[in-house]
Amino acid sequence: MIKIENLNKKYGEKKVFENFSLEIEKGKITCILGESGCGKTTLLNVLSRLTDFEGRVDEVNCSLVFQTPNLFPNLTAKQNLLLVSNDLKKIDALSNELSVADKLNSYPKHLSGGEAQRISLIRGIIFDADLLLMDEPFSSLDLGVKFRTITALKKRFKEEKKTVVMVTHDVKEAVEMADRIILLSGGKIVYDNKNLTKKTENELFGLLIGTNN
Repeated sequence: MIKIENLNKKYGEKKVFENFSLEIEKGKITCILGESGCGKTTLLNVLSRLTDFEGRVDEVNCSLVFQTPNLFPNLTAKQNLLLVSNDLKKIDALSNELSVADKLNSYPKHLSGGEAQRISLIRGIIFDADLLLMDEPFSSLDLGVKFRTITALKKRFKEEKKTVVMVTHDVKEAVEMADRIILLSGGKIVYDNKNLTKKTENELFGLLIGTNN
């Protein structure tokens, strides 16, 4: 388990988390949902030590995937990937799985937003880390590409027993990707489900409507 205990975090006078605790199971995909400002991204920043906080949080070697690709413009897609790993076999496999194998020799300016984001996803996955953190990683992908990407990544994460925490605002993404879904509201957990079924999506839509009222 990766443990967060009695987390306190505020920005100025605004409290985001107060005595917040959570255990993240290793080898599983945990998705964090919630309205804007509920603490989703802050939680990722705490786990990756990108922000200061009070409390106890297990220190873990993290890899991050953000909403925007942030690729080096003067390097090809493949060169961007080689900055974090020399595992050519894995790079080629993931490039095929995410349908960007024909883009590896292209520079970022010649990639679509979705292609660049898939390269960014590959970069995050191939980096040698114990925890993969993803912040709205599929927001720039077209609908069909999005769910093909989710299917491919979930299969790989299961095979590798990868520990993943993903933030999203999209209930369908969470249901398709996750082993466990957590809904935050006002810095607190209001829903925590490890037994996802066909009813989960409807439950979450109902709860999200409630948290936004």
